[in-house]
Amino acid sequence: MKKILIINSNFYTKISDFLLKGAVKKIIAAGYEYEIVTVPGAFEVPAVIAFAKDSGKYCGYVALGCVIRGET
Repeated sequence: MKKILIINSNFYTKISDFLLKGAVKKIIAAGYEYEIVTVPGAFEVPAVIAFAKDSGKYCGYVALGCVIRGET
């Protein structure tokens, strides 16, 4: 079965939990397996994708994060 990597930035926990719940629901509905990697902020998301890409373990990536203007 194909696997999706979800990279979840949890700086804003309430928002990230909501985004993660929706992403997981859609991935399962599409018939994919998934794995979740949690990072502290949105800036770490691209680095995780870059490292994971070379593994060949995943067929796709979902990047979840929230940057609120004026808050960072």
